[in-house]
Amino acid sequence: MMRAHGKTADGRPLLIVGLEAGNIDRLKNGQPIRFNMADHGITGECIIVYGETAEDCARQFTPVVDLKPQGRA
Repeated sequence: MMRAHGKTADGRPLLIVGLEAGNIDRLKNGQPIRFNMADHGITGECIIVYGETAEDCARQFTPVVDLKPQGRA
């Protein structure tokens, strides 16, 4: 997985994540990717999941964190 950070044109923090084929395979096998964004100057954690539906995705991250899905982006 490739990660980079910078700023948007208006100065907001920007995090870029590039997923490789192996990452996609792991995601499809139900292995979410989790990392601390502090390495990139952003407070918080990032969890990347995969699912055929939004409900499939929610089932993967709701046991890990205490939040409810907000819908699709």
